[in-house]
Amino acid sequence: MKKKKNPQVKKENLERPLTDREESFCRNIVNGKTKIDAYVSAGYKNNNRKTAYQSACRLFKKAKIQARLEVLRREIAAKYDLTEANIYKQCASILNSDARNYTKWGPNGVTLVDSQNLTELQALAVEEVSETVTKEGGTVKFKLHSKVKAMELGAKILSMISEKPDLPSEITLKVVYDNGKHKGA
Repeated sequence: MKKKKNPQVKKENLERPLTDREESFCRNIVNGKTKIDAYVSAGYKNNNRKTAYQSACRLFKKAKIQARLEVLRREIAAKYDLTEANIYKQCASILNSDARNYTKWGPNGVTLVDSQNLTELQALAVEEVSETVTKEGGTVKFKLHSKVKAMELGAKILSMISEKPDLPSEITLKVVYDNGKHKGA
């Protein structure tokens, strides 16, 4: 019996610097593009979407690509002071926000609290304040950041939820018939 030879696995050369296209791919990824869009934008051939996606996934998994992505992400985090503590602080400010701290309402209408009277954490929870003035009067728009989004982000950070829920791959239904009529199960 003849033994089959193990195929040679091509080892990645981690010493070689990234090519211009690899660097462009990494920058596209950290700037929010999908793998396939980052791959095509970086100048790689795109025969069809399926093969482009497969090639983009292979490129994305390479150790040197992952290492470069980590460096770029850390640079962005440092530039914008995205520390774990600051992210927690922002999420907490949104989750603890209460409309009564920003507005007063009653029979005489709605008024906003002076922004000078807000704490730093209260101010962090504000997403938008705008005013439109017309001859007939005007409108004021006031909006807080989404508590639901802050809860989702906080739960992900704390590993309370995962990106993909564990769902069964198969579901079996049992249908019972009695004399050709459906009985229910």
